[in-house]
Amino acid sequence: MAGRPLPRGAIPALAALAAGILLLKLLLLSRRAFNWDELHLLAVAWRTGESGFEPTGRPGLMQVLLAPLAALPPSHEEAIGLARGLAWGISGAVYALTGLLGRALFGPTAGALAMALLLTETTFLERSVEVRTDTPASALALAGAWIATRRRSPPGEAAGFGVMGIAALFSQKALYPAAAWGVARALLPSPAAREDRGISGGRAPPRRWVRVLPLGGLLAAGGTVAAWYGVVAWIAPGSFPEFVGRTMVGALGEARDPYYVQAVGWRWALQGLARNPVFWGLPLVAAGLAAADGARGAPVSAERRAGLAVAATVLAMAAFHAARFPYLALTLAPPWAIACGPLIEDVGRRLARAWRGPLLAAALLAPVAARTPVLLQDQAADQRDLLARVEGLFPPETPYWDPHDLLFRHPNGVGEIFTKGVAALTDGGPEAWEEYQEKLRGAAPVFYVWSWRVRDLPRAVRRFLADRYVRLHGNLYVSGFQAGPEGGTTLRREVLAAGPYRVRVAGAEGLEVDGLPVEDGGIAHLPAGWHRFDLREGTRMVRVRWHAEGIDAQEAPERRPRKLYHGYRR
Repeated sequence: MAGRPLPRGAIPALAALAAGILLLKLLLLSRRAFNWDELHLLAVAWRTGESGFEPTGRPGLMQVLLAPLAALPPSHEEAIGLARGLAWGISGAVYALTGLLGRALFGPTAGALAMALLLTETTFLERSVEVRTDTPASALALAGAWIATRRRSPPGEAAGFGVMGIAALFSQKALYPAAAWGVARALLPSPAAREDRGISGGRAPPRRWVRVLPLGGLLAAGGTVAAWYGVVAWIAPGSFPEFVGRTMVGALGEARDPYYVQAVGWRWALQGLARNPVFWGLPLVAAGLAAADGARGAPVSAERRAGLAVAATVLAMAAFHAARFPYLALTLAPPWAIACGPLIEDVGRRLARAWRGPLLAAALLAPVAARTPVLLQDQAADQRDLLARVEGLFPPETPYWDPHDLLFRHPNGVGEIFTKGVAALTDGGPEAWEEYQEKLRGAAPVFYVWSWRVRDLPRAVRRFLADRYVRLHGNLYVSGFQAGPEGGTTLRREVLAAGPYRVRVAGAEGLEVDGLPVEDGGIAHLPAGWHRFDLREGTRMVRVRWHAEGIDAQEAPERRPRKLYHGYRR
């Protein structure tokens, strides 16, 4: 173990910081808006418990473990609350493991700095509250790396790599912290070499690649992943080929999707840098100092070289996977913090002792202090309002179309197109859309929930929805239509869901529906399909909308919450 011992008072200060951050995260559990990714994960977990394993782009262990939890509570909010409580505890483990691994690699001071840095990184702070596969993957990858670092014997390395293999069963991105640790392991001298040669900052002794590349550990990790794929082949033989394709080929292609890289990834990267300039910008300063030291002929320690190499590795992985930068913070921020530990320690040695503590505290706490008022806003209020309206108006068996699985406990959702990606309609051409129209007609959804994913669909899809659904309140749309006499006095409109429809007419006392008169405010019972609406003279507007008890009091079509879904765009 290299590095200087911890200064006096460092442990109490770190404990106080950790307690404060964990308390803030506890407050966020019910305030942070539900992200569509976590809602979809819970939906898949619920369907796994109901009808068996469902292939997605993830390896699948998380949905299996969450299946009993998703089916346990009676309401959506309780399920999400329980799952987020687990995520809160796992994020605490990530903080601790970041400090422990940093200590094992670079020494106690660097480990404490790594933990403090991660505690105050606001993107990780926010995202680790959500129910995601990346958080347990990061925790297990760090735990495996710590075991393999502490136990440099073949059994210890096999155990550590086996834990990293389990991490990969939660998310493929577990490879990122494992790879970053592998770079540090290859560049740092072994603990025995440090003790024998008294190395704490000099050049690392030459190492044989047979020690750098632990074959037993790699076999343990690979065997763990292969065993899981065998389990999936056994429990879901019919969907196993799709599972393999989506978790391997599909995940790789999604990482480089041009839309997400351009519209999402780099925007979030710049935003993360602006919010946390010290966390993400410090290695650049440290690299400049190391270059200046090298130019002067001053020695550059093995720890500094390893920290810079790990930081460069993290940057390379972020650039490769830029499409998911806000979520990459869950797997890349911990190794980045570990890499920054020895770099900050080196910068601190260049400062006067009296300035080290105040400057470090200001640099760490300023981003959190600036972000806290935003975090404490009740971003989930509109979502709870929507859930309450749906629960009050529609029985659980009502068919609906929900792109983001907010209503994941309802059995009749039609969201298949979004579990496979918008590209199924965007890139599939008119034939794909014609096929999906028939699925919608067969499902006969009574209502749907609007989101930015609907907005990003092709124009033909949005036109189809606009002609067959009208906004009831906020992001909730119900079957029906609204039109004027611009196209003539006879309208032909399709309704997907059979049932009672309230007819409202402005400028006339009623109209005729399929040849039968219906007065303004009356109810027309319409089967699914196309219908003829004959307008009377003077009609300015007609609005036909699905009717249910109490639905008229819910009508407020002028309002759409901007932050109903917490996804890539806000």
